[in-house]
Amino acid sequence: GTTFSQELTKLRQQKSTSLISETDLSLTEIAFLCGYSEVSAFHHAFHRWYGMSPKTYKQKMAIIDKNGYIKVFS
Repeated sequence: GTTFSQELTKLRQQKSTSLISETDLSLTEIAFLCGYSEVSAFHHAFHRWYGMSPKTYKQKMAIIDKNGYIKVFS
């Protein structure tokens, strides 16, 4: 089975990428919504999970469509 800590990490990973990709919330708001009391801890964890900062992840998810609008995909 999995531990509570492992399940919490998995949930935080899913929630963070979903919120980054699908909302205009600030990274500070996303960190708190994912259960981090310190933004720096969120940034550290996100980098550990995905090998990039949340900001870089958001930039990589943004794609400009044919009309010049920015579309964000999860």
